[in-house]
Amino acid sequence: SDIASPHFSLNVDNTLHLISPGKQESYLIAADLPLESQQVPIEAVGEGNLENVGLWVDGQLLATFDGPPYKSWWTLLEGKHQAWAQATTPEGVNISSQVVEFTVRKAEK
Repeated sequence: SDIASPHFSLNVDNTLHLISPGKQESYLIAADLPLESQQVPIEAVGEGNLENVGLWVDGQLLATFDGPPYKSWWTLLEGKHQAWAQATTPEGVNISSQVVEFTVRKAEK
């Protein structure tokens, strides 16, 4: 099994939550703004002294953190996407947040 997959048998733990993007949230890519300036925060919160906190989008590691805040920015890309967080507890247990699905589409001209 690949740890980069949200279906990997990590412990889904209530001490690690993805708070952005919201579940089933939808974002628009504006035609009149540079794409690199159109970003959404990917952010998690966790309880305890979590280590090696990783933020993931579509199986790609976006960023890792050794302490809060666990927040990074992801440039919008058209389509359906999945985001989640993974971390290691002080006891060495790998945990994962829930997987959040969100959608990005191009704005109508």
